[in-house]
Amino acid sequence: MRRWILVVLAGFTAPGFSGDRIREDLNSGRISQADAVYYEALRLVSPDDLPGRYARSDPPVIKSGTPAAFGVRQAWSRLTAVQRDRLRPVATRPRLPFSYVSPDGLFRVHYDTSGVHAVLIEDLNGSGVPDYIERAAEYLDLAYDVQIRQMGFRVPPADPVDGPEWDAYIENLPGTYGWTTPDVKVSVSPDRYTAYMRFDNDYNHTYSKGLDGLRVTTAHEFFHVVQFGYVARDESGTGDLDDRFLMEASATWMEDVVHGDVNDYLNYLPHFFSRNNVRFDHVDGIREYGLSIWFHFLEKRYPGMPFIRLIWETLVTFPALRALDEVLTDFGSSFGRQLALFYGWNRMTGSRADTIRFYPEGHLYPEIRTDGAFTFTKDTMLTEWVRPTAARYYEFREADGYNHTLIPVNTGSPAMLSGECNVPLLIRDTHTAYTEISPGRHTGLLSEDDVVWELTAVVRDPDGSDRMIRVPTTLDAPLGSISGIVWHDVDRNGLFDEEMETGIRDVRLSLTEAGEDGIFGSEDDVLFPAAVTQAGGRFRFPGLEPGVYRVELSDATLPDGFVSTTGDPARTVILSENTDVTSLRFGFAPLDWLPAAFPQPFHPALHGEMKIPFTLQEAGTVRLALYTLSGYRLLEETAHFSGGLHFFRWSGLDSRDHPVPAGVYLYVLEADSRVLRREKIAVVR
Repeated sequence: MRRWILVVLAGFTAPGFSGDRIREDLNSGRISQADAVYYEALRLVSPDDLPGRYARSDPPVIKSGTPAAFGVRQAWSRLTAVQRDRLRPVATRPRLPFSYVSPDGLFRVHYDTSGVHAVLIEDLNGSGVPDYIERAAEYLDLAYDVQIRQMGFRVPPADPVDGPEWDAYIENLPGTYGWTTPDVKVSVSPDRYTAYMRFDNDYNHTYSKGLDGLRVTTAHEFFHVVQFGYVARDESGTGDLDDRFLMEASATWMEDVVHGDVNDYLNYLPHFFSRNNVRFDHVDGIREYGLSIWFHFLEKRYPGMPFIRLIWETLVTFPALRALDEVLTDFGSSFGRQLALFYGWNRMTGSRADTIRFYPEGHLYPEIRTDGAFTFTKDTMLTEWVRPTAARYYEFREADGYNHTLIPVNTGSPAMLSGECNVPLLIRDTHTAYTEISPGRHTGLLSEDDVVWELTAVVRDPDGSDRMIRVPTTLDAPLGSISGIVWHDVDRNGLFDEEMETGIRDVRLSLTEAGEDGIFGSEDDVLFPAAVTQAGGRFRFPGLEPGVYRVELSDATLPDGFVSTTGDPARTVILSENTDVTSLRFGFAPLDWLPAAFPQPFHPALHGEMKIPFTLQEAGTVRLALYTLSGYRLLEETAHFSGGLHFFRWSGLDSRDHPVPAGVYLYVLEADSRVLRREKIAVVR
């Protein structure tokens, strides 16, 4: 019987690339929240002045500086005087000598014709207003028409400065396409703001050049004005927009709604498609713009439905992920379910694109980077980590022409929380508990703990056609597991003491299943990928069928000088159906090292006794003496021991069987007038 087992572990590995460095340094404590705001905003107005660690060449400019502008507004009082001076151009409304009101009377565009912020003064229609300014005003009117009149979004709060129109300022912005600045807070809970916009004066430094850059930015930034009219959530008060990923993803999608021929969003997809196992809501200055395809996905899945408007109306009450789930639940689905399909769709791009069933522009998209590609010839098990709301991609090719891509998605817990668990995915020729995805091949997902998993399978048939299959979560499958602990056996007694002893992490263990004859060493033995002990020294091999297994520990991965206190580091386990063997214990201790007396501090009522370890080369009498720090002897005891490792045990009493007071004492352990140990100990009551 052929078996195919993929084990996925939910966890928290970080991708680590330059776009994340400011946030990485903030999270690690290298810089303060105010410093992070400062560096993010400095990228807008003076990117050449950034420290080398934060300098970046990809992308050449920031898509939108709106999150940075919001951060400056919120953190202004926490910035230093020097930082405030450098960021004043971000924090204050520009003063430009000329302005022009848009044809619909909705926007006032401010500009200059000389100096660093000058626009091209070309005026082909002889109106006295530069053509660039007239185009900007027309594009803003179009953005309003599409977003407010056609799509039904709420009219944003009026901007009362310089007249009733919404203000837009045309400047030289070397580090960005543009940004929107929240100005006056008009309500609390939800926090709503008036806002004004800033656009570049030529777009020679951006992916989309000239008027194309201006077109997409007017649509993008006016949608930020609209968003600030719904809610700008900053629960921590640090200046970091809680829903930033959704704000930027939806504003980038809006560019394509208003100006579908520009396709600026395509420039951010190589980054998005090259990094798996990244949280859906992750932001790094690039990924959130590539996430705009989530809204292309929803638009295709639910044509004609006002999803984006409903999401923003729901965001007023709920944070972003919860709002997505609330809206999708109203349509008979869920965020987790659609997330699994979304990750499946992301396999159907490039050479696999089907622009009728999936992304309409999917042929222009990059192809997803798989986490592994394998030729399927024998039993296989893979062990990986998947972040909450992230996915992995595993491709299996077969000689008969079938190609399977399995996409496990960790949707988080029902409360949108993360958690760690082991999740086996099983493929086998015959098993009624699982889903057939191609002739003779079945797959299923066994979910454990509180983590909610989804599994999508993309199958390419021998004729080149593709199918996408949702694989239901399989519960209560008749499978077992083998687990246990590797620990530091402090007292070297071969027994694990949960209160006194700790696990050893990063120890490697292998698992082998004996062949049909039940004897190890046969050609049909199955070698599973190794497990590595996690925090607490725990290990686990899940999703195992009944059989005879051998677990073997690799001495090379133990700390130097550690030896076993529990015997042979290889154990044989006979596993019956649907059984979990949890009793494997591997104890280790240093060969030539004795721990201090323990526990420390010693609480007699809680611990019962203190153990003082020592070794004797041969049998002899050992004397224990306990002294106050002033030299007064409280206790003297002797006992006879054989050669080897032993423990002198003390109950906290003096020679008169009275409890010693709380304090610090000195004990001396001697054998044949030779001091074995001398150490201070602490007693608490």
